[in-house]
Amino acid sequence: MDNPCHYPINYYNLPYDCGLSYARNFLVQKAYEARIKYCFLTADSIKFTEKYNLEPIINFLNSNEKNALVGFDLKDRQSFEYDLELNQQMGRFVLKRPKREVIVYQNIQFQPVDICRNFFLAKTEKLIEVKWDNILKLCEHEDRAYRAKNEGQLSYYTNVIQAEYIPDKPPEYAKMRSRLYTEFVAKLKQKYNLTTPGGWIHYDRT
Repeated sequence: MDNPCHYPINYYNLPYDCGLSYARNFLVQKAYEARIKYCFLTADSIKFTEKYNLEPIINFLNSNEKNALVGFDLKDRQSFEYDLELNQQMGRFVLKRPKREVIVYQNIQFQPVDICRNFFLAKTEKLIEVKWDNILKLCEHEDRAYRAKNEGQLSYYTNVIQAEYIPDKPPEYAKMRSRLYTEFVAKLKQKYNLTTPGGWIHYDRT
């Protein structure tokens, strides 16, 4: 008898240094072509610590056509669940504490947010509608969240699903990731005509 927990795995060999955005868009497109309705975005640095029941998350996503994704928790990591604005005068994306009312659905709390960590379950069609910018191999996070918000997509956060982050960046990989703060911040700021020197994020903790 076949193992009921067995599922086929597809492996794709993508071009070296194609970037996070390209890789995600490629895989989401494959999921869409295969008529897979939901994508679970995670990374090899995220360790699953239990078996997760995604059924109530899927039910919640389907409770509103505009619902796009639900972000999850990473144990002992800085939160990144915020509302997101673009302040041209400041030259920054502004992250604000979410203040919209929490939605309780099937006894689970869902906090409306504009941006969350890159650990979430999303409707595949919503990721197709608002893709990551392939030019931004890094520093892509705020860009896509901001555009998704402006397209009317609704995002949420819940801690009912939690995993662990395993820090492991070999020197060569760390060197490539560090381009986020130089080359790709510059590309992001150029895209939005942000001329103020320095970084691209301002935390409004009020």
